[in-house]
Amino acid sequence: MKKSLLQLLFMILPIAIGGCLYMYFTGQYYYFNFSEMKNDKPATLYLTDSNSSSTIVTPVLNAKIDPLKNMIFCSSVQMAWNDLINNFLKDSIEVENAPEYLYELNALKDQKPLLSDDAYLIISGIADSSTNSKIIKSLKEKFGNMLPMNELNIPLNIAKGNLFAFAFLLKILKFQKEFNKINKHHFYFDNQKKIVKAFGIEDSTDTAGNQKLIKQIEVFHDSKYDTGFIPEFVIKFISNSKSDEIIISNFKPEATLEKTYFKIKNYILKPENYIKIPPRVHIAIPKINFDININYQKLCGKIKNHDDYTINTVFQKIQFELNEKGVILKSYSLISVSTGMPISYIIKGPFFIYLKDKNHDLPYFMAYIANDELLVKSN
Repeated sequence: MKKSLLQLLFMILPIAIGGCLYMYFTGQYYYFNFSEMKNDKPATLYLTDSNSSSTIVTPVLNAKIDPLKNMIFCSSVQMAWNDLINNFLKDSIEVENAPEYLYELNALKDQKPLLSDDAYLIISGIADSSTNSKIIKSLKEKFGNMLPMNELNIPLNIAKGNLFAFAFLLKILKFQKEFNKINKHHFYFDNQKKIVKAFGIEDSTDTAGNQKLIKQIEVFHDSKYDTGFIPEFVIKFISNSKSDEIIISNFKPEATLEKTYFKIKNYILKPENYIKIPPRVHIAIPKINFDININYQKLCGKIKNHDDYTINTVFQKIQFELNEKGVILKSYSLISVSTGMPISYIIKGPFFIYLKDKNHDLPYFMAYIANDELLVKSN
């Protein structure tokens, strides 16, 4: 398989003791090939699981890799899905023409959130007129000291009477010392050069100045490669979080994200693969910045094993940025289900009433009630 086939394999995987980020791409030496980053604030990419795109978003880690397409996983959908099942439906969810990943979502219904308690919020219930504002209030109470208020004013618009599950996660991982900015990095895909922004260690001759940066990095690869081109390797970044990992690798992909993750994880665990970074080192990593909205249309429809329930919406937003300062991951998912509850027709004033004989064109009685004077008062 050509190196260019793996343009981007990217996973966001918080683990039980914290968050964990794995990225896979091609490269040489300690350079990483990645898609061109054009904007500091990227335009939102709108996707569905039904359309064809060069980027695939998957709600499960056990997703088959298409080597020609980007692939992104974030666990916020699973968090909302599990809350909906365990607190309300009490059973797996089955829909007509179900996608392959539905089986995996149901199989993981007992999985606990994969990141620390301070990094996520889950809210569910039957929506009423105050539900949207209550969710925003809860977000601001938990994350208001980490994000500006406008970042937490999420437009949810959950319909009254709908059963819903909302999951939000936030991780901000900072490097103690910022890495060097690299404004023009020559980046190659299948011998086609792109100029991208990057970060890392730019001046390999500044051995004294680079020591603090090197302390924030661990490298793993076959020890027979000690200089020049390193064909396959893993880099682990050390941030301000003791429980989170940021890991980047250019390994060839396995069949699924999950299998590739375990391949890299097991590789890191072997002591012989740990390599002490030499004083003269040059590292360049393209900056990453994206904002994706996806609607999982294949999950919507009547729930076969709950006759009165219909899934109307399964939505996920993922915002991610990696640069010389660290990593920011913000994601939320909303699942909305109409419950088959009876529609309410409640008369509020003013209103009309009339009585009419079916055999005549006009009513023989009609009234317009504009105030409560003629109504029966309650004691």
